Amino acid sequence: MKNAILFSILITCHLLPGQILCIKCYEQNDSISSGVQNLLKNGGFENTTCIPANFDYSFCPNSNKYKCDLLNWDCIGGGRLTYAYIFDRTLSVIPEGNKAAYFGNLKGYPCSINNGLFDTSCIISTSCMITGIPNGFPQSDTAYGGPLGVSLEQTVSGLIKGNTYVLEFWAGGETNGLNFYLEGLFALDIGFGNNYLRCKPTSSDIIERSLGLTYLIQFKATSTSHKIKFTNWGHIEYHHTELVLDNVRLYSLSELSPSVTPCLTATDDQNEDNQILVYPNPVIDEVNITSNLEEPIEFILHNIQGQRLLKQEFLKTVSINAMNLTNGIYFYELRNKNKVLKFGKILK
Repeated sequence: MKNAILFSILITCHLLPGQILCIKCYEQNDSISSGVQNLLKNGGFENTTCIPANFDYSFCPNSNKYKCDLLNWDCIGGGRLTYAYIFDRTLSVIPEGNKAAYFGNLKGYPCSINNGLFDTSCIISTSCMITGIPNGFPQSDTAYGGPLGVSLEQTVSGLIKGNTYVLEFWAGGETNGLNFYLEGLFALDIGFGNNYLRCKPTSSDIIERSLGLTYLIQFKATSTSHKIKFTNWGHIEYHHTELVLDNVRLYSLSELSPSVTPCLTATDDQNEDNQILVYPNPVIDEVNITSNLEEPIEFILHNIQGQRLLKQEFLKTVSINAMNLTNGIYFYELRNKNKVLKFGKILK
């Protein structure tokens, strides 16, 4: 990795434990891991019948501009006016090869549709991810796919169920010279539902060339095949970019660069001391903790950004009010004066 800026280590907020382990993003155009065996095909979008930088050659069958294809990828959704096509280096940074996939889809509504006006009031940007999107959103206009937006997807087979894999990809955007100087929103689904992520404008100017975000997602395979799906709904406001995608790679955990810190994968059954119970999980109104140990114990709760939310000492049993916690995943530790007795994650 060269000149990497690590933005965050996040656990996705609405998935079951043991599927997605963590999501990390780095402000860089270089790959994270080198020499990997890519289980995806055509992850750099070099194999295509599309003419790069030609607005009239879309790779989406539902578009009036459909004239070409991306080998091994399927374009799903979109509408008759969708203009997803292939970018070259005149339009954006291209970190791998000479081509990248642009998800052109005009106008997206992340929070509500109010007479066609932009509404981004629900968006909460938390480093790598975006949260706060209500059910039924984002949406595009009907001629651009409606709630489906426009997607590229590929199914990868031959995985080993229960093994951990790494999905690495680069997310950029249109050049800020086109007046798109704010970050965009897109979604990734690898079989567990949408995770909303950020993409940055990426200038193609050789002097002012800017950095996109290289993502690392570690997950446990729940099947021998997983569908990798990227979705864009459009510009979420006038100056926000749309997604430019490149260098998509799926590989085994053993090939991950040793410079990357491990994911937090704590679950209750990994702890040696199961005499302490934390329940219910998921949490509704309160967290209950019981212990048969004859000593005071501290319960410490952190959010997904590592910030400590509370610390409370108790003996034998305690109930902690969780009504003020927002929906998401939290980490906890249970400690005595000498060591950590139990650690894990709870959902709300």
